[in-house]
Amino acid sequence: MVLRIFAALATIIIALIMSGGIAMADGAVLSGTVFFRERIMLPETAKVTVQLLDVSSADAPAKVLGEATASGKSPPYAYAIPYDPDAIVPGHRYSVSARITEGDKLLFISDHA
Repeated sequence: MVLRIFAALATIIIALIMSGGIAMADGAVLSGTVFFRERIMLPETAKVTVQLLDVSSADAPAKVLGEATASGKSPPYAYAIPYDPDAIVPGHRYSVSARITEGDKLLFISDHA
C-alpha cells in the first residue's frame, strides 16, 4: 500500500519565498522539507528522492530540472535541489515530487502538485 507525502507545491513555494529558500542566481537552489503523518521509523536503508519537474507538456513525461536525495530514519527530511534558473520558462507549470523508497520498494509518494 502506498502511503502519501504532503507536497502541495503552492504552499512550498510560498514558504520558500518567504524564508529565502529560493535563490534566483547562478547555482539556484530550491530547498524545503519532506514529512509524513504516520508515526513510524523508516529502515536505515530508506532513500528520500525529491525532484523539481517541468510538467507543462500533458502528452510527455515530466522533465527533471533538478534532484536531491536524503536518508534517515524519521522525518522531516531536508532537501536542497540545485537547478539552472535559465531552465525556468515563463508560462510553464512546475511541480515538486517526493518519494521514499527502500531498494525497489516504494514506501511513500507525493500525490499533490
